[in-house]
Amino acid sequence: METREALQAVARREKLDQPTIKRLHREGYIEVCDVTHMQPPEREFLPTHLTEKTRRLLNAASHKP
Repeated sequence: METREALQAVARREKLDQPTIKRLHREGYIEVCDVTHMQPPEREFLPTHLTEKTRRLLNAASHKP
């Protein structure tokens, strides 16, 4: 999934896979909450906020002809 599509999905509160969530967080597009339970194979995260960087990207994309 491309970055813009993934960010639009986050804005619509759709569920994303963990690798995409981690990538978006690592790249500074979203803030996350650690929701890891007792003993999962990996840490799990949920998106909580879009960063200003994301807002600018989505705003610019919506104003393109």
